[in-house]
Amino acid sequence: MGKDTKFCRNCGKELPIEATFCPYCMTKFDLGNKEKNKKKPPLKKLLIICVSAVLAVALVTTGVVVVITSGNAKANDDVTAPSTVQVQTTASPQESVSPTAQTAETNSGIDNEIGLRNTKVDSESITTDEQKTVAQYFDNDYIDITKYEFLARYPSIFENAQICFTGTVQKIIKSTDTDYEILVWVGKNEANYYYRNANMNVPYDEYKESTKDNLIIIKGKQTDARLVIGDEIVCYGRYTKIDTQSIDGTSYTIPTVNVYRTFFNKAIGSPNKFDDTFVKQVAKALFGNDIEVRNAKDGEDYDSTQGAMNCNFTDYPFMICEPENQSNAKFTKYRFYLKQGIIEDAKSKSSVCHTGTDTDNTEIIRKIEFAPDFQHYLIYTFDTSLNSMSVAYYDSDFKKIWQRDFEETVNGVYDYTKSKFYIVANNDLYIIDMQTGEDVTKPSYVGEKTDIRKVVDGLIMFSAEKSDSVMKTDLDGNIVWKTNIMNDNYSGSSNTVQFVDDKIIVANNFVSFELNAKTGELVTTGELVN
Repeated sequence: MGKDTKFCRNCGKELPIEATFCPYCMTKFDLGNKEKNKKKPPLKKLLIICVSAVLAVALVTTGVVVVITSGNAKANDDVTAPSTVQVQTTASPQESVSPTAQTAETNSGIDNEIGLRNTKVDSESITTDEQKTVAQYFDNDYIDITKYEFLARYPSIFENAQICFTGTVQKIIKSTDTDYEILVWVGKNEANYYYRNANMNVPYDEYKESTKDNLIIIKGKQTDARLVIGDEIVCYGRYTKIDTQSIDGTSYTIPTVNVYRTFFNKAIGSPNKFDDTFVKQVAKALFGNDIEVRNAKDGEDYDSTQGAMNCNFTDYPFMICEPENQSNAKFTKYRFYLKQGIIEDAKSKSSVCHTGTDTDNTEIIRKIEFAPDFQHYLIYTFDTSLNSMSVAYYDSDFKKIWQRDFEETVNGVYDYTKSKFYIVANNDLYIIDMQTGEDVTKPSYVGEKTDIRKVVDGLIMFSAEKSDSVMKTDLDGNIVWKTNIMNDNYSGSSNTVQFVDDKIIVANNFVSFELNAKTGELVTTGELVN
């Protein structure tokens, strides 16, 4: 293993050191705070390179998203951040979210909304087609069903959870102009079964025979290109239940999934989550029609001549988006990744892979996400040489409303609502007013965290420590409950988290947990038997 590589803890494949997930088995990696459970050192004066962006989305009353006006954009220069955690305010506050009868006011104020990390395509707050498209792209909380046994053996854990899987169409049960119902075999095609010399000791025919009963019924809305028997597909949807159904005189008791998206699986290795058409829709929903969306160019956006370990574009493909408005020198070109919903400044270093270009040698990583109101953007800048992170909030006129800078924090974990931004940086929990960028309560020590989620009445945080691997606090950072779910198959770092009704689902490729969201009680542990 080279100094710039690491091995996947799940499948053992060698990967670039910056990889945030494994493209072979889709295991996620924690790239959290560099210093673990460490008190803050004295702050030093650092030059923080921050971000300015030409981004906007405006919602009109018809429900159509009108994006990016070009009139008020101006080129922005880098600013120098002071030596402390700092707020830069350049615009007036906006109205905050109205409280409801369900919430109680705390020191940090009222915020009864669910964080954007838990906002899904079928959430009530997502109303327009453009919003659904953007929500689907940024939602990475799908449980990858690499082992069918999980679904069949533990339906109570997965009921109503979002899952994804690959398979082959076995039977068309129903296909009308409006919807379809299809029987799918969940398994790999022959090319992917033997990909990179895997499974060479077990013939493919034996694999198919042993998995022939790995079946799922999918239900979804009809598309222009109808599915037919033999199609190899990728499915993203919500698991509903195990159901018994008679098909051609044979009774099947199998899982049923309501799918959001189903597309043809053309990838070798792990499938792409998005195809070219979908990425173009996302880019236009975010940046408007005055853009060019194209395939990445070898020799310009990546360089395949640098070798597989120095250029991982095949395993981590992306498309390029270039706005016609080039007034902002920092943001003229973006990478849209196809395996996960990540958007980066193409002139900054990739957090996902090596591109084989000069950007691999830079120290700055810039990422872009949309705000919950679909009218603002959050820009994240990571300086790996200074171990610093900045968060900047922009309005629809391309003006930076505020910026916060955090030292000794390479990759803080965060969630946010329309009114508050929640981040764990250098072991402290900050609750920030989304309109002003100011702290609404004094930061509190919570330790190193690998994930954070805003729920109606508090925060759920995850760590790689037994003492508080899952912890709930109120909105002032006071601990409500703590639960240990660490075992030999779960280290606390590579997992998918979902909140479904009153349960929390935590899953990786080897184990799944169901917790009571109100009490933190561990309800069910799902582990493979076969």
